[in-house]
Amino acid sequence: MAVLTSIGAKWSIAVETVKGTRPTTFTHIPKVYECEMPELTPNTADATSYDNLVNTSSVPILSDTSSNFSLTARYTSDEEAETVWNAAVADFEAGKATGLGCWLCLDIKDAKNVYFFPIVPVETQLPSDLPLNDVVSIAMNYTLAGDIVKSATRPTYA
Repeated sequence: MAVLTSIGAKWSIAVETVKGTRPTTFTHIPKVYECEMPELTPNTADATSYDNLVNTSSVPILSDTSSNFSLTARYTSDEEAETVWNAAVADFEAGKATGLGCWLCLDIKDAKNVYFFPIVPVETQLPSDLPLNDVVSIAMNYTLAGDIVKSATRPTYA
Protein backbone atom coordinates (compact mmCIF):
# COMPACT_ATOMS: atom_id res chain seq x y z
CA MET A 1 0.00 0.00 0.00
CA ALA A 2 1.47 3.34 -1.08
CA VAL A 3 1.04 6.39 1.09
CA LEU A 4 -0.52 9.18 -0.95
CA THR A 5 0.86 12.71 -0.88
CA SER A 6 -0.21 15.96 -2.48
CA ILE A 7 2.88 15.86 -4.69
CA GLY A 8 1.69 15.53 -8.28
CA ALA A 9 -1.95 16.34 -7.47
CA LYS A 10 -3.62 18.01 -10.43
CA TRP A 11 -6.54 20.44 -10.49
CA SER A 12 -8.35 20.89 -13.79
CA ILE A 13 -11.51 22.54 -15.11
CA ALA A 14 -14.02 21.93 -17.91
CA VAL A 15 -17.42 23.12 -19.11
CA GLU A 16 -20.04 20.64 -20.24
CA THR A 17 -20.60 20.24 -23.96
CA VAL A 18 -23.84 18.34 -23.31
CA LYS A 19 -26.15 19.65 -20.60
CA GLY A 20 -26.02 17.48 -17.50
CA THR A 21 -23.15 15.31 -18.74
CA ARG A 22 -19.84 15.62 -16.91
CA PRO A 23 -17.01 16.38 -19.35
CA THR A 24 -14.35 13.77 -20.02
CA THR A 25 -11.63 16.20 -21.13
CA PHE A 26 -10.35 18.81 -18.68
CA THR A 27 -7.77 21.61 -18.83
CA HIS A 28 -5.06 21.50 -16.18
CA ILE A 29 -4.87 24.62 -13.98
CA PRO A 30 -1.13 25.21 -13.50
CA LYS A 31 0.68 26.44 -10.38
CA VAL A 32 -2.10 25.66 -7.84
CA TYR A 33 -0.58 25.38 -4.38
CA GLU A 34 -3.53 25.81 -2.02
CA CYS A 35 -7.16 24.77 -2.07
CA GLU A 36 -10.16 25.13 0.18
CA MET A 37 -11.89 21.76 0.22
CA PRO A 38 -15.63 21.46 0.80
CA GLU A 39 -16.25 19.72 4.11
CA LEU A 40 -19.29 17.51 3.96
CA THR A 41 -20.61 18.14 7.46
CA PRO A 42 -23.58 15.87 8.25
CA ASN A 43 -26.77 17.60 9.32
CA THR A 44 -29.77 16.19 11.13
CA ALA A 45 -33.37 17.21 11.61
CA ASP A 46 -35.15 16.79 14.91
CA ALA A 47 -37.56 13.85 14.73
CA THR A 48 -38.49 13.80 18.40
CA SER A 49 -42.09 12.94 19.18
CA TYR A 50 -44.14 12.76 22.34
CA ASP A 51 -43.34 9.03 22.43
CA ASN A 52 -39.71 9.84 23.27
CA LEU A 53 -39.30 9.62 27.04
CA VAL A 54 -35.51 9.89 27.53
CA ASN A 55 -33.70 11.04 24.39
CA THR A 56 -34.43 13.15 21.37
CA SER A 57 -34.52 11.53 17.93
CA SER A 58 -32.84 12.79 14.77
CA VAL A 59 -32.82 11.84 11.13
CA PRO A 60 -30.04 12.56 8.65
CA ILE A 61 -30.64 15.30 6.08
CA LEU A 62 -28.48 17.02 3.47
CA SER A 63 -24.84 17.65 4.36
CA ASP A 64 -23.66 21.23 4.68
CA THR A 65 -20.74 22.07 2.39
CA SER A 66 -20.34 25.70 3.45
CA SER A 67 -20.50 28.30 0.75
CA ASN A 68 -17.66 29.62 -1.39
CA PHE A 69 -14.27 28.08 -2.01
CA SER A 70 -11.10 28.94 -3.85
CA LEU A 71 -8.01 27.53 -5.46
CA THR A 72 -4.89 29.64 -5.07
CA ALA A 73 -2.13 29.59 -7.67
CA ARG A 74 1.23 31.23 -8.16
CA TYR A 75 0.74 34.32 -10.29
CA THR A 76 3.13 34.27 -13.24
CA SER A 77 4.01 36.86 -15.87
CA ASP A 78 2.17 34.66 -18.39
CA GLU A 79 -0.84 34.55 -16.03
CA GLU A 80 -1.13 30.84 -16.74
CA ALA A 81 -3.64 29.81 -14.08
CA GLU A 82 -5.72 32.96 -14.50
CA THR A 83 -5.87 32.47 -18.28
CA VAL A 84 -7.08 28.86 -17.96
CA TRP A 85 -9.58 29.74 -15.24
CA ASN A 86 -11.04 32.82 -16.96
CA ALA A 87 -11.36 30.97 -20.28
CA ALA A 88 -13.47 28.34 -18.49
CA VAL A 89 -15.53 31.09 -16.81
CA ALA A 90 -16.18 32.66 -20.23
CA ASP A 91 -17.23 29.26 -21.66
CA PHE A 92 -19.47 28.67 -18.65
CA GLU A 93 -21.09 32.12 -18.98
CA ALA A 94 -21.64 31.55 -22.71
CA GLY A 95 -23.28 28.17 -22.02
CA LYS A 96 -25.41 29.31 -19.06
CA ALA A 97 -28.40 30.12 -21.25
CA THR A 98 -28.51 26.50 -22.41
CA GLY A 99 -27.81 25.11 -18.94
CA LEU A 100 -24.24 23.91 -19.43
CA GLY A 101 -22.43 23.30 -16.15
CA CYS A 102 -18.83 23.70 -15.10
CA TRP A 103 -16.72 21.08 -13.31
CA LEU A 104 -13.50 21.00 -11.34
CA CYS A 105 -11.48 17.81 -11.11
CA LEU A 106 -9.02 16.83 -8.39
CA ASP A 107 -6.69 14.04 -9.51
CA ILE A 108 -4.37 12.87 -6.73
CA LYS A 109 -1.42 10.97 -8.14
CA ASP A 110 -1.64 7.18 -7.50
CA ALA A 111 -5.09 7.42 -5.85
CA LYS A 112 -7.74 4.93 -7.00
CA ASN A 113 -10.31 7.67 -7.57
CA VAL A 114 -10.59 11.21 -8.85
CA TYR A 115 -13.06 13.77 -7.55
CA PHE A 116 -15.35 15.90 -9.70
CA PHE A 117 -16.98 19.06 -8.32
CA PRO A 118 -19.89 20.73 -10.14
CA ILE A 119 -19.24 24.45 -9.67
CA VAL A 120 -20.22 28.00 -10.49
CA PRO A 121 -16.88 29.72 -11.16
CA VAL A 122 -16.20 33.42 -10.73
CA GLU A 123 -13.83 35.40 -12.94
CA THR A 124 -10.61 36.42 -11.20
CA GLN A 125 -10.28 40.12 -10.42
CA LEU A 126 -7.03 41.01 -8.67
CA PRO A 127 -4.07 39.13 -7.28
CA SER A 128 -5.23 37.63 -3.98
CA ASP A 129 -2.01 38.16 -2.12
CA LEU A 130 0.65 40.82 -2.55
CA PRO A 131 3.26 39.89 0.02
CA LEU A 132 6.43 41.85 0.49
CA ASN A 133 9.47 40.08 -0.96
CA ASP A 134 7.48 36.98 -1.91
CA VAL A 135 5.52 35.39 -4.77
CA VAL A 136 2.21 36.96 -5.81
CA SER A 137 -0.88 34.70 -5.79
CA ILE A 138 -4.17 34.61 -7.67
CA ALA A 139 -7.40 33.18 -6.22
CA MET A 140 -9.92 31.34 -8.36
CA ASN A 141 -13.25 31.39 -6.51
CA TYR A 142 -16.23 29.10 -6.96
CA THR A 143 -19.43 27.89 -5.37
CA LEU A 144 -20.29 24.20 -5.20
CA ALA A 145 -23.32 23.60 -7.45
CA GLY A 146 -24.19 19.98 -6.70
CA ASP A 147 -22.90 16.70 -5.35
CA ILE A 148 -19.22 15.80 -5.52
CA VAL A 149 -18.67 12.71 -7.67
CA LYS A 150 -15.96 10.16 -6.94
CA SER A 151 -14.92 8.10 -9.97
CA ALA A 152 -12.29 5.53 -10.86
CA THR A 153 -12.25 6.93 -14.42
CA ARG A 154 -9.64 9.62 -14.89
CA PRO A 155 -10.30 12.41 -17.37
CA THR A 156 -8.12 13.19 -20.33
CA TYR A 157 -6.29 16.51 -20.27
CA ALA A 158 -6.34 19.07 -23.07
